[in-house]
Amino acid sequence: RFLKEHGMPLGELETDGIVEVLCITGDHSKVQGIFPTEKFAVSFFTQSFDLGIRVGALAGSSDICVIIDFDHLGETGATCVASLKEFGTPPVIIGFGDPATNHDGCNAFMRFPFEGPLLLAQVARLMDVELPSVN
Repeated sequence: RFLKEHGMPLGELETDGIVEVLCITGDHSKVQGIFPTEKFAVSFFTQSFDLGIRVGALAGSSDICVIIDFDHLGETGATCVASLKEFGTPPVIIGFGDPATNHDGCNAFMRFPFEGPLLLAQVARLMDVELPSVN
């Protein structure tokens, strides 16, 4: 952020137009490989504390989407959502897992297992990202 504010070159750090997808899950294979790298930068976390640090570092950005595996977090999933909503510009939050879990506060929720393209379409819609059409 300092470099950008002072007009310094960012090189590989430049992320304008890239949506940060922060995924908290114990099994990366549930989400890995779904998002095209030219539009999305995906990071994985296993603990909500580490996720919170990353969201805090990106504070003020409107290009943050958090995907929460409620089957992984269990009862702390709802606490994680509530904490994320307290940021100045709260991220878009998509939850997945057992629909019986408390996922209040999520912008969207998907039952797991799901098709990868459906999750990609949901994130693209909520984050206003245009995806190339598939012929």
